[in-house]
Amino acid sequence: MEVIKSVKKVACVALASVTLMMSVPVANLVGIKLESPFSISADAAFWECIYTIRYAAGGGSGSMKNQSVKKNKSFKVRNNSFKRNGYAFQGWNVQRKSDGKWYVSGKGWLSSKEISSKKLTKKLYSQGQNLKMDSSWQKGSEFRESFTFHAVWSAVAPALKVNWNFSDVTSLSTNDAQIKVNVGFEKSVYVEKTGFYIGKSQTSLKKNSIPDVVKKSYKSLPVWFLMSKYKEKLEPATTYYYKFYVIVGGKEYSSPVKSFKTLAVSTFNTKVNELKKMYPQGTPWGNNKRANGGSGCYAFAATCLKYVKGRLPGGPINNKKFKDIKVGDMVHYRTSEGGQHWVFVIAKDSNSITVAEGNYSDKVNWGRKISKSFLDKNMFSSDSLRR
Repeated sequence: MEVIKSVKKVACVALASVTLMMSVPVANLVGIKLESPFSISADAAFWECIYTIRYAAGGGSGSMKNQSVKKNKSFKVRNNSFKRNGYAFQGWNVQRKSDGKWYVSGKGWLSSKEISSKKLTKKLYSQGQNLKMDSSWQKGSEFRESFTFHAVWSAVAPALKVNWNFSDVTSLSTNDAQIKVNVGFEKSVYVEKTGFYIGKSQTSLKKNSIPDVVKKSYKSLPVWFLMSKYKEKLEPATTYYYKFYVIVGGKEYSSPVKSFKTLAVSTFNTKVNELKKMYPQGTPWGNNKRANGGSGCYAFAATCLKYVKGRLPGGPINNKKFKDIKVGDMVHYRTSEGGQHWVFVIAKDSNSITVAEGNYSDKVNWGRKISKSFLDKNMFSSDSLRR
């Protein structure tokens, strides 16, 4: 009598000793052929199958360790460590070694030819996915089996080079700030959408779209937003962080994060009220009154600007539309009589600005409103400290 302590063949392991006895017909033991006259004693029948999981780079480079999985046991698909330049990893397709078939959701194991002819798609497994080595993995194949997870890749388009040329944030009075950037592209591209993120910290930025961008091709695109149109009112004396974005070819490109700080409400309003006490309504101020490098209406507007913001204008700016005006600006426009006039903006709403002015019938005047429609037709420029 001969006793075999253990038997191992491919992926199946005997977990009990096997006794071979004389004068018994021919038998097969999971791939082990026993020559007559040998057989297995009745007390030996306990076997457990272990499957091998391999990983293939699918055109990439690198290596990954195999896994051994027992039948009916759970396992986790390994995280990808292969590399492939110019490609992004999408997941895994699994192939059975014994027959070369691939797994297709709802269809089972099919050959490449079947998959192609029926226009099916191989099941895509994600890295880290939990699976169970149940009977569905072996169905229709040999008892002993191994499987290969093949990496699936998708080509990554070269990143578009985008330049962000920021302008200083202007008119920092609460909710009157304007953020602006000029976006430059390496080539003409079709811009689908623009917008910005804003928040009180770099980790709490909220996304907002800018609806009035014209969808067309641009090589350079100015993007700006007046915070008075923002759905949330900005708080005074508060630092805000922001960044712009554009969407090209369905992909979002974002600018670096910038910041600005709003003025305390009292700073602007208090100084305006102080000016009102210094130059009350009706104070004589004719065309012969000189101050701050000019005379008449210009002199008074520049006096207001200097007192409120601490310095004189930075030079005329060719902003000729109502939308360009900010609280704290000097505005230069053509009068209905054909003359010219300078005013200092102390408030603005969607339809008009409220101004302080000198040389208004030779006097100082506070609180006159000038309509948007008039300014859009007659404004020469708006002028503030720094744009």
